[in-house]
Amino acid sequence: THVAANLAAVFAQRGDRVLLIDADLRRGQVQKLFRMPRSRGLAGILAGRSSKRPIKSITGLPGLSVLPSGPRPPNPSELLGTPVFARLLAHLSPRFSMIIIDTGAACESADGQMVADVAGAAIIVARSHQTAVEPLRRLGQDLLASGVHVPGVVYNDG
Repeated sequence: THVAANLAAVFAQRGDRVLLIDADLRRGQVQKLFRMPRSRGLAGILAGRSSKRPIKSITGLPGLSVLPSGPRPPNPSELLGTPVFARLLAHLSPRFSMIIIDTGAACESADGQMVADVAGAAIIVARSHQTAVEPLRRLGQDLLASGVHVPGVVYNDG
């Protein structure tokens, strides 16, 4: 989450219009990180329960908007696997120069790979002393085999 948020902030400071989507429907932290009040978000949109616009502009970072995960649903994988998610990305893409999607750890669920399949690209984040090399290699191979562009790996020491 911190890597995605920092990346989004850097691009927004550069002048890009950036949307950060919290697609970690199990333990989303983007709302907390940006000190946003608990509100509707991606889960509500995917479940068809959100009529309000949950995308919020971040004060102090012009160009950065956030779509929080919203309340935790009982079926995160099912929601992320629906065609609604792909349609949402297609609808939002023209409004932003970049969309960064934060997901949960690949070792915890298949949600991240499902999101990468829809997005078409993924940056893998590895954590020092926690990410084993072999599962990381397999993840990269799986993403590439499913047609996902993987421009690189971020090695996070903290």
